[in-house]
Amino acid sequence: EFQTQDSASVGPSVWEETVAPGLKYEIDELTMPHQIVRQTDGSFKYEAVTWTDRLVGDDTTNPVPSFIGQKINNMFFYRNRLGFLSNENVILSKAGDYFNFFGGSAQFVAADDPIDITATSRTPVNLTYVQTVAVGLVLFSQNEQFLLSTDADILGPTTAKINTLSNYECDESLEAV
Repeated sequence: EFQTQDSASVGPSVWEETVAPGLKYEIDELTMPHQIVRQTDGSFKYEAVTWTDRLVGDDTTNPVPSFIGQKINNMFFYRNRLGFLSNENVILSKAGDYFNFFGGSAQFVAADDPIDITATSRTPVNLTYVQTVAVGLVLFSQNEQFLLSTDADILGPTTAKINTLSNYECDESLEAV
């Protein structure tokens, strides 16, 4: 979007990144998990979360998270990120910004941008639980287990990887221990 100073057509001006026209850029807070917030008087309040909107890009350069329109199977925290499991996908928020699942720029990928990665297998995968271990995050599905890890010092969208760990049957109704 072309921004001019003081609404003038001449003088200093810049191009600023913005969201493509006509695209869905908000996450519907009513269909997402809610939060319990402790009040100053010691009571608790149950309320919707204010999720960060998509501010830049389009469906190719900054797509909506893969949990949109899908069932969220599990929620967790990992490496200063809020995480969701949805079908075969692991979705982690922007580092330190738990309610932001959109990248900050459509032009480049930053190390703290959200991670949305898929566990693939020869059989259908429906991730249900996670367990943190020293080398990463173990992801459990009914017939297979995966390891979300990184070879780099920083876990980011370009360094995250998922590898098959084992092929044991797991009961989806029992949380992993």
